[in-house]
Amino acid sequence: MVEILIFKAGDIPESWLRWILHVMEECYRRLEPHGVDLVNLYLFKRCSSAQAFLRMEGERLGISVTHLAEGFFALHDAWTGIPRITICVDRMGRLPSLVQLGGIRHEVGHSILHGSPEYYAFPPTPKLMRLAERLRIPQPYITSIVYLVSLAVKDYEVSRLLHRHGYLEDQVAYAKHLLSVSEEDLLAWRLSSGNPLAETLCIAAWLKGVGCALPFIRDKRCGGELTSILHRNLSSLPKASSGLISSILNEFPSLGDDTFENVSRIIDLLAERVLEPFSRHDGAWFPGCV
Repeated sequence: MVEILIFKAGDIPESWLRWILHVMEECYRRLEPHGVDLVNLYLFKRCSSAQAFLRMEGERLGISVTHLAEGFFALHDAWTGIPRITICVDRMGRLPSLVQLGGIRHEVGHSILHGSPEYYAFPPTPKLMRLAERLRIPQPYITSIVYLVSLAVKDYEVSRLLHRHGYLEDQVAYAKHLLSVSEEDLLAWRLSSGNPLAETLCIAAWLKGVGCALPFIRDKRCGGELTSILHRNLSSLPKASSGLISSILNEFPSLGDDTFENVSRIIDLLAERVLEPFSRHDGAWFPGCV
């Protein structure tokens, strides 16, 4: 039995607490065998409180925190060596029940597969660093590329685990939630046009959004609708970029069980298929990087 230590900030209804614990406990039992025996559960009534707490934690430990600012209602980290699941009850309560269920189970999966600090500090690959040195790419861009790719790969691994253990309806609902495209997303693409590094970051961000859905897209029972959503979303992007995203996504099903190898492989694919072609352009490759 996994021991769940509870920390609450704000007035969390007892019914919410009991339900969240029930979902987590059932999921840990179903995903056995695994090595998790202790997990911290942080419940915040207001998302602003969770953001402030995690921002302070991140500053103390030198870790960047962006998940909650992007609209997520739950996240997992293991910065201190103990898996932690953080949930914003107010944001979660505004979502359909299946999305809530899918999100909690998704974070349980992260605690099993990525429950130690090394899964939150991936290094850039030698190939990416060689390109960065040749093109004089600023370090913050390299850090962002590695971060986004690692999120995509880890989300894919969690969805693959949950799919293998028979979770379907709630995970499809959660994937559809993550696949939604906002006006801000489309604006980011428009603003990135002609800026190779900005386009690369947009592509990496889309990998992050789709990684969670991929194992279910390949399932005949539920893949049709998810595939339609993905194709519709990709059709809103520049044709060249949508083709690059599709070519990289096609490599995910062949990933193995070693997260570090998987992250390195997708980083190198992004470098080969996105950055390397950009680097053949003449003249100033990126404003300020000449």
